[in-house]
Amino acid sequence: MRTLRTLTAAAAAACLSIGTAGAATFHLSTGNGVDNGNGTLSFSADGISLAVSAGLFDDVPGAVIVPGADGAVVTQTGAGLGVTDNNDTSSDVDGIGDNDALIFAFDRLVKIEGIWFSNFDLDDDVDFFFENADGDLERHSSYLLSLALDLDGFLDVSVFLGLFPTLDPNLLIGTLFGFGADDDGILGLLADNFKIKAIKVKDLSPPGEIPVPAALPLFLSGLAGFGVAARRRKAQGAP
Repeated sequence: MRTLRTLTAAAAAACLSIGTAGAATFHLSTGNGVDNGNGTLSFSADGISLAVSAGLFDDVPGAVIVPGADGAVVTQTGAGLGVTDNNDTSSDVDGIGDNDALIFAFDRLVKIEGIWFSNFDLDDDVDFFFENADGDLERHSSYLLSLALDLDGFLDVSVFLGLFPTLDPNLLIGTLFGFGADDDGILGLLADNFKIKAIKVKDLSPPGEIPVPAALPLFLSGLAGFGVAARRRKAQGAP
């Protein structure tokens, strides 16, 4: 019954692929996404939608991002996304003049798996913001980019969590995230700055929300019938 086993395995694989959450990579540099005309951009990848906006924050523990403060808007270049505002014309996410932050809002539950950074220096760090009970993006912690990134500027979350085990992995699951830069680099000499070029997430939306192809139940019932018929032929000595 090798054929039956093969078909059954194929059906199981089909079910698994339908019920398994997939990963999506959003490319954020020039030529990608839609400019909404109000300082925000929209992107889509593998059925997931992402809206990116900009804000500012104070350099204090527990600070929250204030969206659109001082005219903060998202800027897009070939190197990725950054922020400009009324006090700073730099296109990076930086701490020059004000402390910039990018806000990532997904249309479903996701887990961050990786982020590609660009335009950063050895002493630059990134501030992570996560949604608090009030629905605000609250500053959680800062991390030195040069320790966490590979040569391509990629922050692999699985490696990142190994380097910084105090970060709760559950914080990387949600629909709303923020990434900012403050006004004193690690050496206390330069403001932090970077751009975000791409982000990779895993879709964690409930399996019930993923449509099942209409033909699959019929295919599975056909396999069951095939197995019954095969057992009958075997019992009757049929080849």
